[in-house]
Amino acid sequence: MLPTILYSGSVALEKIFDVQDIFGISYFTAILVVCFATGLIGMAYSVFGGLKAVAYSDTINGVGLLIGGFLVPILGFVALGQLDGGGFLAGIKHFATATPEKMNAWSAPNAMAPYIPWPLLFTGMFVNNMFYWATNQSIIQRSLGAKNLAEAQKGAIWAGFFKCLDVFVIVIPGIIAYQLMDAGALQSSGSGAAFDGDSAYPLLVLHVMPKPLMGFFAAVMFGAILSSFNSVLNSSSTIFSLNIWKPIFGKNADAKKVVKVGQIFGLIVGILAIVISPFIMYFGSGIMNFINECWGLFSMPILCAVLFGMLNKNVSSLAPKIGVPVHIVLYAIGYFTVFDKIHYLYWVFVCFLVQCVIYFACAKFAPRKTPFEMPNVPQIELVPWKTGKIWATVGILVVVVMYIVFSPLVLA
Repeated sequence: MLPTILYSGSVALEKIFDVQDIFGISYFTAILVVCFATGLIGMAYSVFGGLKAVAYSDTINGVGLLIGGFLVPILGFVALGQLDGGGFLAGIKHFATATPEKMNAWSAPNAMAPYIPWPLLFTGMFVNNMFYWATNQSIIQRSLGAKNLAEAQKGAIWAGFFKCLDVFVIVIPGIIAYQLMDAGALQSSGSGAAFDGDSAYPLLVLHVMPKPLMGFFAAVMFGAILSSFNSVLNSSSTIFSLNIWKPIFGKNADAKKVVKVGQIFGLIVGILAIVISPFIMYFGSGIMNFINECWGLFSMPILCAVLFGMLNKNVSSLAPKIGVPVHIVLYAIGYFTVFDKIHYLYWVFVCFLVQCVIYFACAKFAPRKTPFEMPNVPQIELVPWKTGKIWATVGILVVVVMYIVFSPLVLA
């Protein structure tokens, strides 16, 4: 995750500042320079500032990202309107009518990555999203850091509503970039890599963003990269120090020692991420596609360990000990045999079903000696948010409406 964050952010910043042409260096070297600078600054306050520093920076960067993020599609609509001799409203009309096939979120069942076949919304993509949003340490660490259960639930659902805005700040700018490119108004600048999905966003920003606002937007982009990088780096240090080092090597270590070990580990991981990050450009078609394929190697065992750990009191540690190696072998078989024939998330769902069978079998035939009971945690208030279920339902309905709008029933 860390190298892909640095690389994707560096692609944007390299395009915006045209680092390659300014310094007369190769595209690879330009990406390496930006990755190094970004990673070094990110490590400085993630490793030594901890979760509190990351939380403050995330909040500030988040506000800037919302403002800058919505500026891009608005200015993009203006640019589309200018193609037809109009303005903002003409741009919206052009957007909705020029490429209706791009408005369809329901890809054919046999579509290949990076497209998402519609059956995956209820199978592979569903379990993949459950893994990411419900077990990813850099995300759930925010919830675990809340002062009580109600605040954690509010934060998670609030974040869910913000996630719905991705359609406006990521997907729509992508379609705008495609339409401008199709009309010949947008093309790759400088002597860098050719126009592709990964460079579409920064090229659109260069095309539509007024020069006086470019500094603000570059700062927002830089902050967003640091935010993601720091979150994962901090979580990596937490996982290592609390779940690996302390139980095995530091059983009697005090809190200061554990923090020190986490900082050292964070420095090592951060440096490795910087070194690896430029090479992501050679790792396949599209950054998100690459990340998801990598996650597939371990996602379902982690998801099932959490799900069955919460929902079944009889599952013993035998289940993940069997499930993890079985999944890795099964996923590897799929990678080398069927990934060029079917969407890889179909195979992920098959792996999920296999994991479920393993867990059910272990709970039935090799259960825990005594059913698990959740320990009492008196220092944390566990009273749920009174209206949490209502707002969660509203969030689900918002997603459903969005999928209806971006379908052949409406815009497509």
